[in-house]
Amino acid sequence: MGHAPFYTSPSFDILFTPRVYAQPMQIGSLSQPHKAPCAGVKTPSAPEASSVEPLDTFETAQSVGSAVTYKLLKLKAKLLRKLSSGLSDQPKVKMSKPLVCVQGFRSKPGGFAPLLEHLTADGRNGGRAYYVKGGQFFLDPECRSPLEPGFKDKDARVFRVIPNDRFQNFETCADQLQTEMKAIQEFTGEAKPDVLAHSMGGLSVRRYLDKYPVKIGKLMMLGTPHLGTKNADFARKVIAHNVGWALSLGGLSVAAGPAVEALRAVGSEENANPFLDCLNSRWSEQEKKTDGAITLGGAGYETPTHDPDGFGEGDALVESSSLHLPGANVKILPGPKLHHTLPTDPDFFQEMVSHFGWENVS
Repeated sequence: MGHAPFYTSPSFDILFTPRVYAQPMQIGSLSQPHKAPCAGVKTPSAPEASSVEPLDTFETAQSVGSAVTYKLLKLKAKLLRKLSSGLSDQPKVKMSKPLVCVQGFRSKPGGFAPLLEHLTADGRNGGRAYYVKGGQFFLDPECRSPLEPGFKDKDARVFRVIPNDRFQNFETCADQLQTEMKAIQEFTGEAKPDVLAHSMGGLSVRRYLDKYPVKIGKLMMLGTPHLGTKNADFARKVIAHNVGWALSLGGLSVAAGPAVEALRAVGSEENANPFLDCLNSRWSEQEKKTDGAITLGGAGYETPTHDPDGFGEGDALVESSSLHLPGANVKILPGPKLHHTLPTDPDFFQEMVSHFGWENVS
C-alpha cells in the first residue's frame, strides 16, 4: 500500500477500514537510589513548537485514519465484551503469589476489570481485588475511601496500581511504583510479587527496576513499546502545536507532553529518544531483578510505523517491531489482537497461566 491513496482519495473506506493480516534483591525501602542509571540523560519533557515540525499531509491522514479506526475497534471490542462471558469460560486458577497489575498511558481504571473479576470470582485468590494508590488500599478503582491503616490480608492475591495521573510519563510512574510495591509487600508479606504490565506500564516497571534496589517475581509485559511507537510521534506534534481537534480526537491534553516524548520511536530520527535508548541498553540488568520476564504482543491489524508506506503489522496502536527489545524474550500471538484488549484476551490469559505458574482448579 503506497502513500497516494491516503491523500488523493480520502474516502471513508480507505482511511478508516482496518486491514486484517493473515494469521502468522528484596523489595527495598522508600529511600531514593544513590544515583539512578540514565540519570545523566535528560528525562523527556514536553515538546516545544519551535523544535517540532507540524504534521504533514500524509501524517495527518495517517494519524486521523489510525485514531478513528482505533476508536471504532475499541467500541466494537467493548460491545463484544458485554455480549460475551468475558473470561468466565477460561480455567479457574489458584495463585500462589500476589499479582500486581500496572496499566499503560492514558488507560482508565477499569482496563483490567474482566481479568480481576475472573481471578477473584467465587472467593478464589482472596475473593477481591485491591486497588493501590499513594501507598493506600481501596476496594474500588476510583479510590474514594481508603481501607483503615494497618489493615492486612494475607490471602490477597490480586492488586491493581492506580496512577496518580493517567497522563504521567513512565519515569513518574516508576517513582510511584516504588511506593505502591513497598505497600503491597507489607500488606501481603510477599517480598517479590509477580507483575503484569500493559503497554507503557512495562516501561514503568523496567524503569522502576533500573532505578531502585529492588527485585520482583515474574514479569509479563503486554504490548509494551520497548522501541517507542509511531503514534507517540504523531501525538508529540499535535501537543507541541496545540492542535485542538486532534487533541480531542486522540483523548490527549498538553499535560501528556512528557509522556508522549518519552514514548517517541527510537528510530524516527537520529538520537530521537536517548532516554529510551539508555533504558534499553540496561535491559540485562533489569531482567536479572526478575524471576523471569516475557513480552507478549498482538498482531493482525494495520498499525502506523516508519515503514515507507506508513503502515505495518501490529495491534492497531503499537507496531509489532517495537516489541522486540534486543535480548528479551518476545512472543507475538497471531491476530487479530487489539492493543486495548490484550490484558483480557483469552489467549493472553492462557499465557499468563503458564508464565506465572497458576494452578488450574477447574
